[in-house]
Parts: sequence; C-alpha cells; structure tokens
Amino acid sequence: MTSNASSATKHVGKQFAVDDFGPRNFGKLGQIFWVLDQDGLIQPANKLGCGIYRNDTRHMSIWTWLCNGKSLAPLSVSAQEGYGAHAVYANRESEHNDCKLSRQDIKIDRDIVIHADGIFERLRLTSFHPSRASFKMDLVLAQDAADVFHVRNCAFHTRGKMKAPQVHQSRERTAVLFSYKGVDDYFVETAVGFLGKQPQAVTMSRTRVGNEEKIPTATASFEVELDVHETIEIEVQIRPFEENKQSLSGRNKATSRSAVLNTINQMLFEQAHAAADEAYATWRANSVSVETGNALVNSALERAYLDLYMLRHPTKHGEIVAAGIPWYVAPFGRDSAITARQVLTFIPSIARGVIETLAGFQSKVDDLKRVAFVGKIMHELHVGELTRAGILPYTPFYGTSDATPLWLILLADYVLATGDHDFLARLMPNVEAALSYLNMETTRGGGYIRYGFDVNQTLGNQGWKDSGNCIVRRDGSLAVGPIALCEVQSYLYEAWSKLAQVFDRSGNTNLALELRDRASALKASFEKDFWMEDQKFIAMAVDALGQVDEIGSNAGHCLASGILSADQAKAVVNELTSPGLLCKWGIRTLSARARAYNPMGYHLGTVWPHDVAMIVSGMIAAGFTAEAHTVWSTFENLLKEQPDHRLPELVCGFGEGPVVGYPAACSPQAWDTGCLFQMLAAYAGLTLDESTKTVYVKNAALPPSLEYLVLKGVRVGDGVVDLRYKVADKGVLVEAKLEGGVHLVIN
Repeated sequence: MTSNASSATKHVGKQFAVDDFGPRNFGKLGQIFWVLDQDGLIQPANKLGCGIYRNDTRHMSIWTWLCNGKSLAPLSVSAQEGYGAHAVYANRESEHNDCKLSRQDIKIDRDIVIHADGIFERLRLTSFHPSRASFKMDLVLAQDAADVFHVRNCAFHTRGKMKAPQVHQSRERTAVLFSYKGVDDYFVETAVGFLGKQPQAVTMSRTRVGNEEKIPTATASFEVELDVHETIEIEVQIRPFEENKQSLSGRNKATSRSAVLNTINQMLFEQAHAAADEAYATWRANSVSVETGNALVNSALERAYLDLYMLRHPTKHGEIVAAGIPWYVAPFGRDSAITARQVLTFIPSIARGVIETLAGFQSKVDDLKRVAFVGKIMHELHVGELTRAGILPYTPFYGTSDATPLWLILLADYVLATGDHDFLARLMPNVEAALSYLNMETTRGGGYIRYGFDVNQTLGNQGWKDSGNCIVRRDGSLAVGPIALCEVQSYLYEAWSKLAQVFDRSGNTNLALELRDRASALKASFEKDFWMEDQKFIAMAVDALGQVDEIGSNAGHCLASGILSADQAKAVVNELTSPGLLCKWGIRTLSARARAYNPMGYHLGTVWPHDVAMIVSGMIAAGFTAEAHTVWSTFENLLKEQPDHRLPELVCGFGEGPVVGYPAACSPQAWDTGCLFQMLAAYAGLTLDESTKTVYVKNAALPPSLEYLVLKGVRVGDGVVDLRYKVADKGVLVEAKLEGGVHLVIN
C-alpha cells in the first residue's frame, strides 16, 4: 500500500474536523442527503458536518434563513420522514421599514423534501402582528464543495478553485449558480432557484471557514408585507449536479443564463412532496408487512422501513444500500451484504440489487495499492474529488477479508429462497472468480482467509471490527499479521456449504461435492486451531504467534454457520450471556474482564446492535432460544432509550445507568436498520424454498414480550403466504393463509 493510501485509510472514522457531535437531523434519497443542525438549518462555520451532499461532495455548506437580519427562533423540528422534514419557527424582536416586530409576531412554517434529483423547500409566512407587517427574509447560501474526507478532517488540504456565484434572471425566475473547479478539473456545481415570489435582490459576500479560506456566499432577500393573519409562500429549489468536466455556465452569458434557469424544475413543493410520498408508498407495498403485539417494536420497525428506503443508493452497476449517515453514505461491500441478508425475507429486491452491484464492482485486476485481487468483492467505493484525483484509493478499495464470502452467502440465500437459477447462471462468471480468489487466499493462508501479510497494508484490521487496536490478546498485546479472524472462517464455511446446496439443485454436483469437501476440511482444522480448551471459547483470531486469546463477541458469529460442534456452541453461548459480555444494552464487543476492555473504545467493549442481532440469530439456529430471549430483552432496553426508536450504530458498554451514546456514531446505519428483521425471521423459524414453493417454520419461539407476530405478503415464487404467530403457554401457535400453491411445513 502506498503512503497516500495508507495515510488515508488510517484516518477513516478516526479524525474529524467535526468537534461537536450534538443533535442533528438527517435526510436522504438517491445520491442526495442532508445533515442539518438541531434547528433544521446549516449555519456558517458549523462544526457538526452539516451540509447538503451529493455522494461524497458537500454542495451546500450554508443554508439558513434570517428575519430582519436575525436568526429564526425554532419551535419544532422533525425529520421523521427520512426524505423530508418540517420545522416551525418564529421571528425574534426586530425592526424593518419602521415596522417593529415583537417576538413571535411571524410564524414561519418550513417544509423540505428530496425528489427528482433536487431539494424542494417551501416557506409559509403568516403574520400575527396587530397591524400590517413589513419585514425582510434573507436566505443565506454557500457552497464549499468539500470532499467528505475534507469535512472529516482526514489531513488532506488539496483544494481546487472556487468561483464567484452567478445570478441568472428571467421575468418568472431567478437562479444562483455556485461553481467550483476541483484539482481533477471536474466542476462541482449547485443551482438554487426560486418559484413564485422572487427575491428583490441577491447580494454576494465571502464567509470565513475555519482559518483557511473564505468561501463565496449569496444572500437572497425578500421584502414581505402581510396583513393580520395573511399568509404568503416562498418556494426554493436546490439542484446539486453530478460532477462534470463541462460547467453549466457555458462559454457565453446567454448560453449560461438559459442552461442554469432550465435546471429549475417547474414542479411546486406540494407536487414534489406528493410524488415522494407516493414513491415510498409503492416501495412499501412491495415489502412484507410486519406487526407484533409490542408497540415499541412496531414503532421501531416503521422507522427501520423508512431508513432502509432512504439508504438505498444508486451506482453505475445498480442499487445498493449506503452504509450510514453522515460519514458513510457510500457503498460498502460488507455492510450492504449483511444488511441485504438481514432483510431478505421481507424486502428481497434489496438483496438482488446488492448482489448485482457488488458483482459489477468485483475486481478484474490485481492492484496492491487498492488491496485488489481478481475475483475479490470490494470493501468501499467513493466518487469524490480526492478519489477522482487519485489522492485516495477508493475507486473502489478492496481492503477487507470478509466481503467476498459474505457476498457468496447472500447470493446462495437469495437463490435458495427465490429459486432464480437464471439469475445464478448469469452471475456464474462472478461466482467462479470469487471462488478462485478464495482458493488463492486459503492456499497462501494455510487453509484460512488471512490479512496482514504486508505490514504496510491497511486497514489496520479487515473484519467488521476494523479499528487498529481491537484484535487483542489477554496480555493486552495486539495481534500480529497475518491474521485469520474466527468469524471470517465461519463465513467461508457457510459460503461453501450453502453454495453446495445451490449447485446440487442446479445440477452442478461435481462443484457441490468439491465445496462440501472444502467446508469439511475447514471445520476440522478450525476446531483444532481456534478452540481454546482452557477458556472453553473460540479464539477471536489466529495470528503469526498463535491464538489471539482474549474473549470477545467475534465467536458469536460462528454459531449460525454450523462450523462449531454442539458442545462448542453451548460453551460459546454460555460465555456470551455471562456478565463479562452481556450488559443492559446487549453483548459487548470485548469482555469487561479483558485487560484491554474500554466501554467507550470503538470495538473494545462497546455494544453494536448488528453484532448482537447476528449473534441472536446464531443462537436460535443452534437451538439456544432461551438465551436468545434473554438477549432480546437488552434490545428492548436499548430501543426504549431512543427517542425516535431508531437503533444506533453503537453505544458505550457501561452496564448500569442510562445509555451512553457513542459520539461519532452514524444514524441511521444500514445494518442496524436490518437488526429487527433479522431477529424476527430467526424467531419465526422461517425458511423459504421456492423450488418446491414451500415455507418451512422450524422451532418458532417468539419472545413473550412480542405477544404475537403477523407477516403479510411473504412471497414464494408466484405464491404468497400470510403467517400469524401467537405466544402460547407451551410454545407458539402458527396460523397461515396460503395462495398460489404454496405449501407450509411446521416442525
């Protein structure tokens, strides 16, 4: 790995220009997302990372309203829709044109929504002043065109050239074009247009950002006069454009004016919002409907559906799930594969999109700078200025040890559930390339997938726990490369085993037999090399020195695959539910008894809900439902502490007192939106087999607090099944409504 790539990756997730992690509001749809402060605005020189972004570029770094030159007083702000937000403000005491306004004389309703590659904003101004009110509203805007890695302060200061904003007007419309030419010669441009009431003036200034530069700022001013209880509206559109070698401003003033004004959509806010709502309703109707007897869980599920919808992310190879807002609004191989598996039963279209997209970005070359090998599935993709200029290696970057087996598991699960062997046949070149890559890795790794052969390679660790200090021994020393993580070997075992089932059904019996033999050999060596007899637990890794012998949650990911013997699984579950690992909020990443334990450390004792969900589903698969119910109660504890019932990316692992959040956590995070779906499918004992149009319900065991579980619209080929589970004294009662020739088998 070159020094640039090494430096870049070391900074990922570790350093931030953001030094305030207070309340924020998030919204996303497609490639556009916003990060707003708790007042729903983007203030100058904010240190929250606020902005309007398209992919990896911040297009608006200031977006705020003033009344008579004073900030608005927020009364309520809500961004619950995910793709929209609503806020109510009032004016502060001020004077304009001899009209003195008292506090709260003017009510300001503000609505924003993302639709059609733009942001639509509507201000409704209502006067409660005792006489005719005269006041001025200013919209202050600026584009710093910062790469997200600049925003996160990853020690890069390479910058292109900022251009002065251009104002373009016609009789009906006014538009402002912000433009920046990057070091890669691509233009980053944003058009802001006004429909209906037009600004009386647009003035230019410069706003200082930190100690480095002043950025061009535009202020659109509206003179407003209202009678008592009268209301007027101001409509604004913000269009962040995809980076392009050609500027919208063109070569002459006439061409520029026409090009910029034509970017402003004639659709009004009300139409845009209705269209956005309709699009979500259509997507939601094609998903499985889920209801339980627990109001808290139902609220969290509705939040999760909305979050999954807004995290969908288009790429040139298809639609994937972005990892998380605000710092990881980008495709990640591991995160998207795990999320797609979590929701496969409920939203199979997500799985199909992730499979196709990751196949499209599968490496076709060997490239040490990007840790790429032919057949390997990517880790991370970015398209911002620093990546386009070659300063960062994310085109994509392949520094992960687990994305390839996770992609194969997802594909196998999808084909087994849908029976879509034509889809499999189309992707067979990708499957064969991935299997060939894994054969290469296990050959050089002595039977295991390892990383860290080159001390200059980065990331520091290449499992889901990717911080540099998390793979640790009991004496506190760090693992030494090459490193084989226990969970990655479990993923590999599951990938080979499930693909063997797939190839049996497709008639490729020779390949199925070969994969079963490989899986059998892996299981035998894993039991010998990873089992710690003195601790009755699985080593989190095997490295150049032997077993990495500290107790962590990694072993819980080995429960579902079948790589553990029955006795080993029982011992692992016992430790996972012991006071060292299990706390009020879930299962810690590292035992509280460990020398390296730090409940505030990124992977050294914090609790990650997706980690816990994967362990719970593994417990159920291995037959430990009572223990799974115990862990479920910690999920409910965590949900109760979240005002919006959205599972956080991670929390600190303190055992008592109120929950302590992790300051730089993403919200939402993709694999946390999938947690409840994954656990509910596991508790329901649900397996789909499209080849025989059969729904299998095996060992269903709902937590008592759910009372019941209703799944409507589960698709099995061209058939549909509705299922109702009810907690009973001696187990769970299951009722089903079957359509289209679907069969039900209950064990």
